[in-house]
Amino acid sequence: MAGNIHIFSETQRRGLIRFLVFLSLVRWYNLLVVAIAQYLAAYFILNHEAVWYHILFDPRLFGVVSATGLIIAGGYIINAFYDVEKDLANRPQEVIVGRVLSKVFAIRGYLVVNLLALLLSLALKPQLVVFNALFAFGLWFYSHKLKKKPLLGNFAAATLTVAAFFAVCVYYGFVNQVILVYAIFIVLITLIREIVKDLEAVKGDLIYGYQTFPVVYGMRKTKILLYALMLSSVLPFALLYLTIPLAGMGWYFVFCGMILSYTAFLIRRAVKPAHFGRVNNVLKILILTGVASIMLM
Repeated sequence: MAGNIHIFSETQRRGLIRFLVFLSLVRWYNLLVVAIAQYLAAYFILNHEAVWYHILFDPRLFGVVSATGLIIAGGYIINAFYDVEKDLANRPQEVIVGRVLSKVFAIRGYLVVNLLALLLSLALKPQLVVFNALFAFGLWFYSHKLKKKPLLGNFAAATLTVAAFFAVCVYYGFVNQVILVYAIFIVLITLIREIVKDLEAVKGDLIYGYQTFPVVYGMRKTKILLYALMLSSVLPFALLYLTIPLAGMGWYFVFCGMILSYTAFLIRRAVKPAHFGRVNNVLKILILTGVASIMLM
C-alpha cells in the first residue's frame, strides 16, 4: 500500500523538473554571486558609514537586486536560444533549449522575466526602468549580433557583466572612484575569460561561422593578447591602492598577481579545449575572490 502512495502527480513532477531545468538555464548560482556582489558594493563601497542591517534589510534595495537578477536571467535565456547549434557542437550534454525545454518556452520565459524586471523597476525609481531597459537590450543585442564579432563581442560581454554594480549606483544616485576602478578590473578579468572561452569553443565557432578572435587571428596571437590583458588587469588595483591606501587591498593585489601568473603558465601550455577549460575555472575563482575582496575596501 505504502509503495503506491505518490507525493506528486505526473504533471507536478514534470513541472518540478522543468522548473529545476529552468534554474539551471538561467544559472542561478551566477545570479546569487551577482546579488551578493551588489549587496557588498552597496555597503562597503557606496554606504560604508551606514548600519549594515539597514542595507541588508532595505526592501527597495532588495527590489533593485531582484530586478537585476531577472534581467541577467533573461540574458542567459536569449544567449542559450541563439547558441543552440554552436553548443550542440561544443558541449552537447549541456544543451537545454530545444531539447529539455522548447524554444517557445524559452522565449516566453525570456519575455516574462524581462517584463517582471521592468515592472519592479518602475515601482522603485524611473531612472532604474531606463537603465534596466537598456541593460536588457544590450544583453539581447550582444547575443543576437555582437557575440560573433572578434573582440568587440568579448568586450561587450565583459562590460555587460559589471552593469549590475551600476544598477545599485542608479538606485543610490551616485558613482564613486572606487566602484569605477573595481568595475574596470572586473571588465578586464571577464574579458580575459571570454577570450579563453572562445579558445575552448573554437570548434563550434568555426563550424557555425562565429568570427571570434581565435578564429580570425589564430591561437598564437590570441595568447599574446591574453598576456597583454593580464598585465593590464593589475593596473586598476594598483591605481586604487596608490590613491586610496587600503591595507587589505595590498594582499589581494599580491594574490591577483600569483593567480594571473599561474593562469599565464596554463595558457602557454594549453592546446586542447580541456586545457582552456581549466584556465576558465581558474579565472572563475579569481572573479569570485574579486567579489569577496569588496569587503577589504
